[in-house]
Amino acid sequence: MGSEVQSADAAKIKPQPSYPPNATLYLSNIDWSIKKPLLKRSLVALFSRHGKVMEVICLRGDSVGKGQKPKCLRGQAWVIFESLPAATAALEAERGFVFFGRPLMVNYAKEVSDRVAKRDG
Repeated sequence: MGSEVQSADAAKIKPQPSYPPNATLYLSNIDWSIKKPLLKRSLVALFSRHGKVMEVICLRGDSVGKGQKPKCLRGQAWVIFESLPAATAALEAERGFVFFGRPLMVNYAKEVSDRVAKRDG
């Protein structure tokens, strides 16, 4: 039954945009209710299996006031790897991984992170 649930979740994943490979991965479809410290620790544990993680950036847009909608960047994160091969291995291995009950959407980020750009000059 476990594989049936995973395949049903995988069927719900929309096609994702394809960006040129780089050392920064963009993650989406993250459960909004996960607290930021737990989310960062969990993402580092999950992705560091594939190579050195330089930084994890998590955005949790909590509601800004009574009756107002949450900020639009909720449920997203970026994982910055030290190398492109590590990022590629992580993307291939973790795309669709059920993370806190939701299939993780993993893609290369649109742009190279500032941290990698500064390192590379």
